[in-house]
Parts: sequence; C-alpha cells; structure tokens
Amino acid sequence: MPAEAELLAEVERAYLEREDLQRLALASARTEAAGYGRATRIEDIMDFARRLGVQKIGIAHCIGLMQEARLARNIFVANGFEVYAVCCKVGSISKE
Repeated sequence: MPAEAELLAEVERAYLEREDLQRLALASARTEAAGYGRATRIEDIMDFARRLGVQKIGIAHCIGLMQEARLARNIFVANGFEVYAVCCKVGSISKE
C-alpha cells in the first residue's frame, strides 16, 4: 500500500502543479456533472471538446466499426467539428 499511496500523492501533485491537467480534469468533471447517464457518449465528447475549446476531434477505430465511425464523424462535422479518422488497418502487416 505505501507504493500506491505514493503514486496517488504524485498524481495529486501533478494535478495541482500542471495547469493543463487541471484544465482537462475540470472540463471532464463539468461534462460528467452536466450529462453523465443522460447524454450519449457523442454528446459527452462534444460537450467536453467545447469546454476545452477544441475544434478538431480524432477517431481511431477498427475496421469492423467503419460504419459507426462514419456516423460519428458525420455527427461531429454537423456540429462544427473538424474530424480526423484512422482505421486500425492503416499500415498493418498481414496476419497470414
């Protein structure tokens, strides 16, 4: 347990000392408070991105979820986001 307590203390220090982590944590907490369990994941992502002032969203997906990724991309684009997507097969080596 001492190692775990030390790790938790280190993480807490990082959140207190690093403004970028504070900003992410605050946006995450506010997004969760605003709609967790009520909003869809897509709505949560857009809310989180807006709280951070982010305009670009990346989607990494497996080939089996190509249609779902395309649908998510269309929703993000329709809501004003610039979307970049990559499939797991990009640059892959054959399994055979």
